[in-house]
Amino acid sequence: MKEQLAEINKDLDQLGARIDKSSDAVKVEMKPKLQALRTQEARLNKQLNEIETATESTWDTAKSGTKKAYDAVQGGFQQSRQWVVAP
Repeated sequence: MKEQLAEINKDLDQLGARIDKSSDAVKVEMKPKLQALRTQEARLNKQLNEIETATESTWDTAKSGTKKAYDAVQGGFQQSRQWVVAP
């Protein structure tokens, strides 16, 4: 999962670069969405840290939270990618 998080970070950086090279209209629309994705990524990172320290009694909750956070980041990233026109 940490490797997938590293890939997400790399993809978000690339998306940010594409947004910066896009039209002003795209920038206005996409920069807040990118920030929201960064916030979701931070939540995912927090969830991963909780998994590392999870006990047997908290494992299911930590695992479920991490899955939800990962799905949110992935879904948001895929949706945002569709709106950015390649330079």
